Amino acid sequence: MNKSLNFAVELEGRDAFGRASGTAIVQAPRILPRVIKLPADVCDGRPHCFVFLSSILHSHVHELFPGMAVKGCYQFRVTRDSELSVDDDDFKNLRTALQGELRQRQFGDAVRLEIADTCPQHMESFLLTQFNLQPRDVYRVNGR
Repeated sequence: MNKSLNFAVELEGRDAFGRASGTAIVQAPRILPRVIKLPADVCDGRPHCFVFLSSILHSHVHELFPGMAVKGCYQFRVTRDSELSVDDDDFKNLRTALQGELRQRQFGDAVRLEIADTCPQHMESFLLTQFNLQPRDVYRVNGR
């Protein structure tokens, strides 16, 4: 989840299994591009037009939660500790050691939380708890 695009979604109601859920975290697939070129027939005569992936996901997040109402959707990113450490024994086979470390890199401890400047305080608190961070680790950002 390191630096991936995520949304904290506030929900109301019950899911298809009858469970009440107040909050969900939705991660954008990393394989999708951050900016998507739209087809010419929707560009109103302009040669090129683009849309942010985050805008598309934000507009359609309700489709992931049938039967539930989306009360809020807030973009965020988590930066994780990506320090690589290789001890002397592993240095003999540096390639193998680095491969193992790189695989673990995305699961390092969270060190920073970037949230949308529109994210309410209660959602910030929820995310801080989820990622075991402190208020000093939060960076509010405007835009995408």
